[in-house]
Order: sequence, then C-alpha cells, then structure tokens
Amino acid sequence: MNAPLAYNARTAADATGLSRTHLIDAINRGELKARRSSRDAVGDPQGKWVILARDLAAYLDSLPEG
Repeated sequence: MNAPLAYNARTAADATGLSRTHLIDAINRGELKARRSSRDAVGDPQGKWVILARDLAAYLDSLPEG
C-alpha cells in the first residue's frame, strides 16, 4: 500500500494519534504548514485543510522528545 501524499485534518489526526483540534491549532499558530482545498468567488482560501505528508512529517519531527 502506498503512503498518502496529503491528509485532511481528520485523516492526519488518525494517522498521528494527535487530535484534530491540536493539528488545527498548530496550523493557526503557523507551526504546521497547510493549504485550503478551494477558493471562494473573490479568491480567498476556503474548504478543507490539506496537509502534505512531508509537512506533517516535518511538524512531527519538530515536536519535543520525551
């Protein structure tokens, strides 16, 4: 089975064992890089969060050990 290229907040939470709220908070603090899945009529981002697998891995690597 191939590893996913990207996750939404729920599947990222399922894959990592972290809560969806934790991940959304990390996105809002700028600690976890994510994108929105679409844009509205004026071009502002909207829709589900899309988290690339490499960005999720980088965030996990940045967490403190122990």
